[in-house]
Amino acid sequence: MGGLDRPQRHRSAADAQARPDGRGDCREQGPVAGWGLETGAVREIVQAYRLARHRGDGELTALNQAAEVAKALGRPGDRIDETARVLIDWAIEHHRDWFYEFELRRHGWPR
Repeated sequence: MGGLDRPQRHRSAADAQARPDGRGDCREQGPVAGWGLETGAVREIVQAYRLARHRGDGELTALNQAAEVAKALGRPGDRIDETARVLIDWAIEHHRDWFYEFELRRHGWPR
């Protein structure tokens, strides 16, 4: 049994449509999400947000970290905050499990 025998992760049709590797049409997600998905910037921007939250930073500080990454990736200055928020919202909608830990903290868990 080699590596090819591993079961493949199954994606929902919506997930496959929204992801460039699923060959979906990213335009359905809006221009900001489309840019983030097509360029792969969504990964770096969301990762910056998640790392800041993991360090214990608050929501605003984490959003600022994500916005800095958006700026470094070439988003126009008047669009960096919107870009960070849209891509984080997209990730929460499509990959909620990535954010589970932060939601628990927000609601006072563990007690």
